[in-house]
This record gives sequence, C-alpha cells and structure tokens, in this order.
Amino acid sequence: MSGTAVSRDGTQIAWSAAGDGPCLVVIDPVMVDRTLSPNSSLAEELASSFTVIRYDRRGKGDSG
Repeated sequence: MSGTAVSRDGTQIAWSAAGDGPCLVVIDPVMVDRTLSPNSSLAEELASSFTVIRYDRRGKGDSG
C-alpha cells in the first residue's frame, strides 16, 4: 500500500506501508529515497512482524 499525505504547508509527502502487525516507521537516510535506501532489506524483514511505514523526505523520490 502506498500514497501521499499533505503536510501543513501543502507539500505532498509520499509513503508506503508493508506487512502486518503493530506500526513501525523506518526513517531512511537523508540523502536517499525509499527506492535507493540501504534500509530496504531491513524493512522487508521487519514486515513479517510489523506494518512497516516508510516515506520519502521532502525533495526526495516522490515527495515534493
């Protein structure tokens, strides 16, 4: 599942969620987006026990 959220200043923030269980937000490093992050394999492993939510920081990936 993926989508966008609108921040208070109107910026679109892209996010994705995978897995099932309690929510866990994985924050990727500053200079990469969700698709290039070294945390991708970690997020995949955690998705077996958690609902893992990741997002693109402002100006990265699919975020404005």
